[in-house]
Amino acid sequence: MKTRVFPFSRRIWIIFVIFAILNEGCGNHKGVHLRKFPYPYEAALTICSDIDDTDTIEKFLSIQEFLSSTKRTRFDTGLGLEIGNSCWFYNQYNQLLNINLKDTTYINSIYSGIPDRGISLFAGDSDSLSPYAGILLKLIKAGHIDCLHSYGEFAEGGFSRELAVKAIDFLKSESLSVDVYINHGGKGNNDNIGPQSSFRGDNPGSIEYHTDLTVPMGIKYLWRGQITHCIGQDGDFSPINFAKMVYEYFQDLLNHEIDYPHDNSLVHIYTLDDGQKVFEFVRYIDPLGRYPRAHQKHLLYQLGPKVVDELIDCKGYLIQYTSALSLLSDS
Repeated sequence: MKTRVFPFSRRIWIIFVIFAILNEGCGNHKGVHLRKFPYPYEAALTICSDIDDTDTIEKFLSIQEFLSSTKRTRFDTGLGLEIGNSCWFYNQYNQLLNINLKDTTYINSIYSGIPDRGISLFAGDSDSLSPYAGILLKLIKAGHIDCLHSYGEFAEGGFSRELAVKAIDFLKSESLSVDVYINHGGKGNNDNIGPQSSFRGDNPGSIEYHTDLTVPMGIKYLWRGQITHCIGQDGDFSPINFAKMVYEYFQDLLNHEIDYPHDNSLVHIYTLDDGQKVFEFVRYIDPLGRYPRAHQKHLLYQLGPKVVDELIDCKGYLIQYTSALSLLSDS
């Protein structure tokens, strides 16, 4: 029995027809593709606010009301944005008394007269819940708190795995979780995650190791410290942003423990020291140079009309890095 072979020209024609059908679909929708942003929007922006320096629950609620409602607030008419916030499990802020914990046995850090600096679920690092715990739990349940700004504010040597176990067990007992982990503070906060020698939260050989517990709790996203001056991540090519990327690359070369990517992408896959993978994101701080810290009086410059217009022109994403202090000032 002979095998029938199509002439070469017919085979080419059949392949062309199949390709055309796959390319066109069942209709006549030429050039159909998924938009980067829902019509008619051309860019995306959000604010990522850290809990630092929010020393009363009243201030915290005022900030959240301004961000998320359209009511008249102490700042101005609310922005009406779907923006979450962050909190701490613990607050061990005894640096004000210059207590050196390196040479003492650490027990507790609730000292009278010390401002909270950032509200937490537990009182200090004790087993007792803080006066704010009830409100914070309601906000977590409502989705208004969706970031964990590390496990808290610690002096060097103050964090241990046992504190992570207690915190996670507490959240589980309330059937709650958060999906964003944001590193906090400097070298004293050893629960931080990343390659820096003082960041030991993902190091299985350290007493501060916790990511084998924290990530399964629900953490999908990590901010380990990368900030950028580029306006608009994953946007169209911009000579200004390219120059900033080069500048930031050489700046980071001065610190051998930093390995941040500099491709102006919003999100990367990051592998922890224990092998787990999470999505790492970058936060925008300011256009460059003048006001490199998150502070209330600088916010208009950091996120003013010119910045927003440039973001729209770039057609990119932007996560504004700020702290609660930058949205609230008594002055």
